[in-house]
Amino acid sequence: MKILLASDGSAHARIAEESLLKIPAWREAEIIVASVAVNVVPFTATYPAAEGTAYAESSAEVVEELEKHSKVASQEAADRLKSRGLNARAVVLEGNVASELLDLADHEQVDLIAVGSRGENAFVGFLLGSTARRLVAYSKVNVFVARSYRDTEPEETCRKMQGKEKLALQVCVDGSKGSELALDTVRLMGANAFSKIVVACAEPLSPLPLGIDPVSFGDTYRSDHGEAVNIVRNAEDKVRSAADDVIGVTKLGPPSQALMDIAGSQAVDIVALAATRHGFVERFLLGSVSYDVATHAPCSVLVVRGTQ
Repeated sequence: MKILLASDGSAHARIAEESLLKIPAWREAEIIVASVAVNVVPFTATYPAAEGTAYAESSAEVVEELEKHSKVASQEAADRLKSRGLNARAVVLEGNVASELLDLADHEQVDLIAVGSRGENAFVGFLLGSTARRLVAYSKVNVFVARSYRDTEPEETCRKMQGKEKLALQVCVDGSKGSELALDTVRLMGANAFSKIVVACAEPLSPLPLGIDPVSFGDTYRSDHGEAVNIVRNAEDKVRSAADDVIGVTKLGPPSQALMDIAGSQAVDIVALAATRHGFVERFLLGSVSYDVATHAPCSVLVVRGTQ
């Protein structure tokens, strides 16, 4: 297995590092630690000669600082991982952060991209933009988005993770091919890799037509509930070998919110779910459960890719 870890020196990137250390299959992987120096183009043409020269010099200094920061961030992260027994090497890229990471992922044929959900500070965050969200939207491979626990600073999240022998994981299912892929991915992360696996299913499985009174769909809801319970029970059996304890939970409500509510109430460290919608138009019109959960969950999120 090969993993691309995007590191910018931030505390959120450290959460990604800690996660790699906690999961057997990830600990055994080849890890490429990449940091991207963002291009800053000097727009000297719009300035008078003297001011343009000064601006160009200032921009060059910014570029130099960003390159230096990127080299330090990637090398320090790789050194930390190597000191704890992982196979890691540092790489420095230059350009648009998400584009460079996606290109490197293709070139290296990685199986997983791990990234922090936010940049190091306001300035870097502004330059990085929505890197994690772009990776979730356009990556061809699985994406791990490292997030702080709800109402917890990233540094404290790291300390809490360090104190855990194993992490707790929630895998989201709905009976689709995508959720089967998510189950297979979790199962292959190692025998007894997790302290607990929560198999979660949002109800109803069928969307209710707009303007329809839910009461009139009582039979449909009861049928959906029975199907959801069966889906969860079958899924529990498939991942039982991957955890010390496996439990199933169903919850009525909009899928994204229901799945995030379960994650919060079960105090899991990672939510794993399949990405089933890729296009911008589909996300705009329908909303994407994986996209919503990846950007708002109360913990880290593993978005599982595959042919749907």
